[in-house]
Amino acid sequence: MCFIDLQKAYDSVDRELLWKVLARAGIPAEMIAVIRKFHVGMRACVRMDDGELSDWFPVTQGLRQGCSMSPLLFNVFFAAPLEVIVTRFSKDEVIMRDLVYLKEEEGGGRTLLDRVRRAVWGMLYADDAGIVSKSADGLARMMTIIVEVFREFGLTVSERKTETLVMRVKEKQRPPPTPPPPLTIEAAGQRYAQTTEFRYLGGLINEQGDLTREINHRSKAAWACIRRYATELFDRPGAPFRLKARLLQAEAVAALLYGCMTWSPRRDHYRLLQTTHHRLLLRVIGYRRKRGTYRQLSYAQALKRVGCQSVEATVRQRRLLFAGAVARQPDGRLPKRLMFGELVGGENPGRGSPEQNWLICLKDDLKMFEARHGSTPDKRSFFGIPKPDWDEAAKVEGGVPWHAGVLQGAERFMASWHKGEEKASRQRAIKRGDSGPKNSLDTAPINGAGGGREETAREESKREETDRVT
Repeated sequence: MCFIDLQKAYDSVDRELLWKVLARAGIPAEMIAVIRKFHVGMRACVRMDDGELSDWFPVTQGLRQGCSMSPLLFNVFFAAPLEVIVTRFSKDEVIMRDLVYLKEEEGGGRTLLDRVRRAVWGMLYADDAGIVSKSADGLARMMTIIVEVFREFGLTVSERKTETLVMRVKEKQRPPPTPPPPLTIEAAGQRYAQTTEFRYLGGLINEQGDLTREINHRSKAAWACIRRYATELFDRPGAPFRLKARLLQAEAVAALLYGCMTWSPRRDHYRLLQTTHHRLLLRVIGYRRKRGTYRQLSYAQALKRVGCQSVEATVRQRRLLFAGAVARQPDGRLPKRLMFGELVGGENPGRGSPEQNWLICLKDDLKMFEARHGSTPDKRSFFGIPKPDWDEAAKVEGGVPWHAGVLQGAERFMASWHKGEEKASRQRAIKRGDSGPKNSLDTAPINGAGGGREETAREESKREETDRVT
């Protein structure tokens, strides 16, 4: 893979070329004239180090920064070099041989140009682009064409910020004794260095496809949100508790679970997320463990105190809602083809169970949320929607019943989860031989959560010392 960075993409757009591209795209001449008037007579000045302003100078190139039209204009302009790139890709045998296809594309029957357009060769979002190929030679040829075409349209690829990444198959046996040599891609006089991970649109892509690194980064982002408001809110004894809880959900949890609807987590990943979420809840509640004891407020009790659901339930809920939105897309859309399809050559190379993927997680979500609740062999349904397949159920009435059904499934999941936690807590109490209450509940102080009153808290097994909060 190669992640492309364009130097000053918005400022490099040739306006005269932009008007021609808009006209070729079918934009009416009257509309183009109105857009041109927004860019006529633009001036700018520079504020010096001493605070003085420079002389005003005209700006005759680039798009208006901050204008609501600029992203749309850039997307239309950016589509023009992409069409030229796709055409040149179709004329290169090495590129065609190493393109990444979905299994739906096997068998041919299309022109070379159609095959390139249907292939998964790039991840594009505005000026952020990631190029994919199965070989280094194919990637080098692709980058050569891309750099040359961008130059023809006045765009420049940053050699320093453009990086390559090699996706490696996880070694299930013993890893190789020596690491492979670094990969260097040269294209059109530029040389791009190799990296082991790259942050693309807020998500971390690494060479092993390991979700643990992404979760660790997201945990740091969540704690940064807590520290940002620590003095003004979270560390103030008299601050409203509901305000703390709402800010936790709006900022910290949002940062922790950013992009989680596309993840394929394993059980250990859920445990990592739960550990971070538990510590965040304790910070918001203001819990401080009694001196000389290892027992702390359990995760289940913290969830009830704040009034929120577990991170596992949130991840599963968001994935199901996202799956419904993708299912409602037209069949030709790339997100639908990617999420519900399978890459050619993507079979499990080793022995044992197959690697965790998004579709396997989705099927598990349907099971854990009891999507077939109320369904009968004669009348199959998903979340109460009378359809034989879940993707058909997600399309009914624009997804409104699907959304409501997923939320109800999350409630069933949390009710079952809390019952399981209570049962496990009683078993741990019996194993320790506690002489406390039958339900193995004890009292623990909650500082800042309810005016210093006593709050019931389940006895937990010995843990590592958590953050001391006030």
